[in-house]
Amino acid sequence: MMMMMKRREIAYLWALLLCSALACEHDWLGGSEVLRRVAFGGVRATRVFVAASLLLASHLFAWRGSRWQMAPAMLVHFFLMSVYSAAVAKWCNESHVTLADAVQASLFGDDAAAGPQLVVTLWPAIGAVALVLLSAVLNWLFPLVQFPRLRGPFRVGVTTYHIVPSTPPAHKAPKANKENGDEESPDEFNLRVYYPAGRRRSAAQAGGDRDRMINEMRHGKQNDVDGDDDDGGEQTHASSIDYTDADIFRSPWLVHGHATASGFARFAKIPPFLFSHMHNFQIPAGRNAPLVRRQECDKLPVIVFSHGLGATPCCYHATMLELASHGYLVAAVEHNDRSSAMIRMRDGEVRYYTPLADLKEQRQATEYEVRHAQLMHRVSEVAWSLDHLAALNRGDRDDFPHEFYSTMSASHGRREPPDFTGRIDMGRVASMGHSFGGATATESARLDYRIHACVNLDGWQLPISEALQNNGLERVPLFMMQSYHFKIWKRNHDALMRMYERSHKDSVFYTLQRSGHQNFSDFGLFAPTVTRLLKAVGKRDPREALDVIHEYVLSFLDHHIRKRGDNEDDGAPPLLRLDHEIHRLSGVEPERRKQ
Repeated sequence: MMMMMKRREIAYLWALLLCSALACEHDWLGGSEVLRRVAFGGVRATRVFVAASLLLASHLFAWRGSRWQMAPAMLVHFFLMSVYSAAVAKWCNESHVTLADAVQASLFGDDAAAGPQLVVTLWPAIGAVALVLLSAVLNWLFPLVQFPRLRGPFRVGVTTYHIVPSTPPAHKAPKANKENGDEESPDEFNLRVYYPAGRRRSAAQAGGDRDRMINEMRHGKQNDVDGDDDDGGEQTHASSIDYTDADIFRSPWLVHGHATASGFARFAKIPPFLFSHMHNFQIPAGRNAPLVRRQECDKLPVIVFSHGLGATPCCYHATMLELASHGYLVAAVEHNDRSSAMIRMRDGEVRYYTPLADLKEQRQATEYEVRHAQLMHRVSEVAWSLDHLAALNRGDRDDFPHEFYSTMSASHGRREPPDFTGRIDMGRVASMGHSFGGATATESARLDYRIHACVNLDGWQLPISEALQNNGLERVPLFMMQSYHFKIWKRNHDALMRMYERSHKDSVFYTLQRSGHQNFSDFGLFAPTVTRLLKAVGKRDPREALDVIHEYVLSFLDHHIRKRGDNEDDGAPPLLRLDHEIHRLSGVEPERRKQ
């Protein structure tokens, strides 16, 4: 994934920097005007300023809009505009000429004294240069991004359902803060479904890419994005496939726009403007895009995904889109248990995260009691989601177990959601989640017999039940991968190990070296430097970390879900059976059960 400023932004900052230096009336070159002309080819500050103004207009009108990182540079721009306007007005008044003549003399006159010039004193010029450099640093810390290219053979579509369950949950969600609305969270929630929407390449080519990546991991080679294949020089490497070449397959990363950004800011207790630029981020997923044709991919195995504490499903777009591009239907639950950063209700009301202290005070409960109640409410939402998917597969609207509404319907000027009748394989279902979502996925796999495998990424063990902690997940295979930061959190690591040792015989447990908790989400992609300084991610490259996570998870799911019942070998999947060399080169450390 590329992290960068737009080229016009880079040119704009360079133009402002040069303009601020040229406009300084102080003889900062230590010589004369001749030296300045030699150094810059006689370029005048006014001419550079006009070029910067044109670049700014291009940035504002030809692109999606400005970002807060550019605010210091724009402040310099308006300051220089004020100084130049005052100089033009003064020169017109003294020379008794028109405004057009003054501007023409300033821009095209050969003599420096032929027209009004942009001139500032030393300290304002230094301040202008400092502000422009500040903008450059902010753009480096919070860069624009291009979403990672997907490795799977399919394009990806996305649709969203708002579900109002007709059956009560196993546990009521904790009471809410009165400032956020009702005393208790209603049972309605959102389900965002990602699915394969069209074949990009043949299955043989896709399989070749998977094999190539495994070989590269084994030999420690980097993926060659621009490398040519042996077939006539045609590029067929998975990462060379651009899934963002059509507007139909673009959607905003912020599912609920600025409300999502505000939810992140409230949870992190930082100013909301730090997330405001995220509305520019796009993902390669088509809203209500047509479902992949049956002859290309018949039955879609299911993954129900649960997000972490203070997060939303959009925090894991890189992972969910990657899974969907490989032929999985990923149903991401937007939990309504007061642990999400935000959730938008059917009537448009936005409900934000409720702090633990408020919930403990209102319920007169311990942290475990509050979080466990939230966990069980999440488990109910996972069960409701599977009910809904089963009904979609049956295709009978009158047979739906819950009331639901599509939030991407034709009434909003978009296509109707695709018809999933007979296309969802409810006999091949996995639960998956990160952090609090990892605990949700594992608890759901213990209780819901429709789930046949579980993926727990950097799971948070505090809220799980005593039965799961003491007995493990015995019923289905469990894949666990933790960050290095969670491994050195001894209390949580020991709890994960106890659960692992008591779980299904085909369960696996890995530590992703040089990684942090947010290496499993998209946040490391958007601000790698900042998240590394805050120790939210580890020292390894976020893109590389996600590539390794995706390959290990796909190997596990392909073996235990996609190929479920197709072979008699119920052991570990091929990638996870490889020698230790591939684990070492991938920066993955297997955890061992006690004998």
